Amino acid sequence: MPAKSTEQTSMLNHSDAYQRFEETKRKNFSNSSRLEGIRLSADKADVTLEAVLKRYQTNVNG
Repeated sequence: MPAKSTEQTSMLNHSDAYQRFEETKRKNFSNSSRLEGIRLSADKADVTLEAVLKRYQTNVNG
């Protein structure tokens, strides 16, 4: 089995770091949203802003 080149190793480390960043970002956003009374799952990537607004929107006109 050939050894990985420095460039390949660097790309893998970058990919792992990016994945950790994304996971941490989602977790932090979920936690800060909870402080505002909005419940989001940190691991649910398919939640859209429109869906959250629709769910928590209040009727301000009446």
